[in-house]
Amino acid sequence: MKILGIVGSRRKIGNTEIMVKEALKGAREEGADISLLRISDLFIRECNGCEACVIKGEACKLNDDMDFFAEQL
Repeated sequence: MKILGIVGSRRKIGNTEIMVKEALKGAREEGADISLLRISDLFIRECNGCEACVIKGEACKLNDDMDFFAEQL
């Protein structure tokens, strides 16, 4: 089983990150493959609605970390 912990707080090593890490630690002890992702470490731009990804099936034109984020999910 793979488990992705997502931290949305801008504070590194804040309460949210500590709680997520503790949950991941418990999952790892049960044999899960874990990873942690901090949203604040990513550069994600707002969608401009060009719909190239929907209509043409192309990769996003914004050149940000959204493809990486979607891959992790």
